[in-house]
Amino acid sequence: MAKNETALDVFDKEIDSKNSKPIAKKSNKPTPKSLHEQLALETVNKWSTWSAAAGFIPMPAIDTAVIGGVQVKMIHALCKVYGVPFKKEAVLAIISAVVGGSVATSLGGAATSRIAKLIPGIGSIVGSFIQPGVAYGTTYALGRVFIDHFEKEGSLLDFDTSKVKKSFNGYFDNAKNFFKRNKGKSKIVDVTPELTK
Repeated sequence: MAKNETALDVFDKEIDSKNSKPIAKKSNKPTPKSLHEQLALETVNKWSTWSAAAGFIPMPAIDTAVIGGVQVKMIHALCKVYGVPFKKEAVLAIISAVVGGSVATSLGGAATSRIAKLIPGIGSIVGSFIQPGVAYGTTYALGRVFIDHFEKEGSLLDFDTSKVKKSFNGYFDNAKNFFKRNKGKSKIVDVTPELTK
């Protein structure tokens, strides 16, 4: 891939070319399994960054609504990448089941952030240290479990939320730590966790 070329550019070239086997240069970096996965990772990274930005909104109910909207838009974009029909109701149910049941302890930090935001002046500052990392981690983890599912040719109708909770938690922890270390710098990142058996 050229320096300023995105996975979408490469994908378009591959579709347009008669020879569907692009010449790959050797690299020391791990490469995604498919061009779809590379485009999907770019999509997840972009929307995770937007989600983190929404975490800086100083009003507690509004930041949550915006972060939820960003997550739905990200999944809509992932559905387009994989050619999966998008159903908003199904996506909302999946998000509720996965996020609601997986990161309760970390969301305690987000709740602390929301409560802190209610304190005039200093509360917004304190809340802005916690919420963006949680928003980034949650959105990234959510995107990754959808990528994993779509890579196995899954759809929204056969998404089993009970099977993704462990990987969601691993992605969440790694993404939140990545965000803290890199202070939200946007770059394509794969923070796949090492899952213990």
